[in-house]
Amino acid sequence: MFKSILKLIFISLILFSLLSTSYAQIPHLINYQGKLTDKDGDPVADGNYSVTFRIYDAESGGALLWEETQSILVQKGIFFCLLGGVTNLGLAFDKPYWLAIKVGSDSEMTPRQQIASAGYALRTEYAENAGRSATAAAADIATRAQDSDKLGGKSLGELSYEDLDTALQDMIVGGEKTVTGIEGTATTRNQWFDLSPEMTFKLLTDRQVDFDVDIEIRHTQVPGNYQASVRLLANDEVIDTLTVNAGNFTRVTIGGLANCLQGVNTVKVQVAYGTHDGSVEARNGTLTAMW
Repeated sequence: MFKSILKLIFISLILFSLLSTSYAQIPHLINYQGKLTDKDGDPVADGNYSVTFRIYDAESGGALLWEETQSILVQKGIFFCLLGGVTNLGLAFDKPYWLAIKVGSDSEMTPRQQIASAGYALRTEYAENAGRSATAAAADIATRAQDSDKLGGKSLGELSYEDLDTALQDMIVGGEKTVTGIEGTATTRNQWFDLSPEMTFKLLTDRQVDFDVDIEIRHTQVPGNYQASVRLLANDEVIDTLTVNAGNFTRVTIGGLANCLQGVNTVKVQVAYGTHDGSVEARNGTLTAMW
C-alpha cells in the first residue's frame, strides 16, 4: 500500500518553444515530479511502477476528463514524468481541474491535487488569434526582442541542446539536480571538513528546495565503535546534522528543506569527529536537490 500523500510535488507546464509560435507546435505536456513513499513514509524500492494519472473537474466526485497510465522509473522514491505523453491533454484549461494518482492496483490517492496556475498557461495559445496580436507583431518592443540575447548571452541561433536543457532545469516551475561520488576525510578533531564535489545550481526566483543526502562514513580508530558526524549546508547555512557510532562504514541519510535564493546557490556536505584520535572517512555520497 502506497502512502496517499507525496512528500514533494511540482506541477508545471512546459511551454518552451523558441523556434516557432505555431499553435500546432505548442507542446501539451505537464511536467510532474514527486516522491513516492510507502504507508510508513519510507521511499519505495527502486524500479518501474505502473502509475495512472486522472484529471477531474471537481475536488471529489465530478467528471473524469482525462486519464493515462505510464510505466515510471522510481529511484530513492523520486520520479519524473510528462503528463500527456500517452494520451493527449485536450483540455481547454479555462476552469479549475484536479489531478488524481493511482499506483498499480492500489486505490486512487486522496486528496486530489488542484492543478496550479502554471497549467492554465495552455489557455494562452488562444491569444494567437486575438485581434491585438497583429499590433504586437509590429511593435517596437517585439523588434528589439528579436535582436536581443535570449539566454546566457547567446542569441537563439547559437543555443545548443545543452543550453536548452540547462534552461529547463533552471526554470521557475521547478527542477532537480543530483551530485554523486561525494567523498573526503576529516583529519583534525572538532573540525568540520568539506567533502567534494559540491553542488551548485541556479534559480530564477527565491524557492524552497528539498535536499536529500545518502553517504557512508566511518571513524578509523580501532578497536571500538567511535562517533562520527555528517552535516549538510546550503549557502553556508546548516540544514541537518547527524552523529552516529561508526567504527565500520555506516550508511547515513540526512536532509531537509531550505530557502534558497535567486541566482547561484552552493550546497556541500561536511564530516567531523570529536571524541577520539583518528580520522573520519566518507565515501559513495549522493546529494539530490528538488525545487
